Amino acid sequence: MKNAILKILPKIVQWEAIPYSAGLRCQCGRADIAYAGWSSFKDQYIEPIAIGWCETDYGTMGVFECPECHGKFRCHCGSNRWPTEDQFALDFEIFVRCCANKEEVINQVKELEKEN
Repeated sequence: MKNAILKILPKIVQWEAIPYSAGLRCQCGRADIAYAGWSSFKDQYIEPIAIGWCETDYGTMGVFECPECHGKFRCHCGSNRWPTEDQFALDFEIFVRCCANKEEVINQVKELEKEN
């Protein structure tokens, strides 16, 4: 199924309450999408949890949560602020593969793709 990840993780409508993070990091600084998966940074950063996505006035973004402070943050998942749905789904899946719940989400995507 095309763009299955956007069907697995919910669209978050109330995005205004979730802080934007240009640095791909939560407010406490521990959950970081860019560095969490690198072995040289494993003691410094943890993998965030992918919880959804949102369409904002500033473009389409992924929404994540820190497993430590439970703070939510949103960020762009690619170089284009206004990607097509297909491009966002592809970029978002790459970001999700850097998250603590990657196996669960990707397995759900695979199941949904099998059904369709």
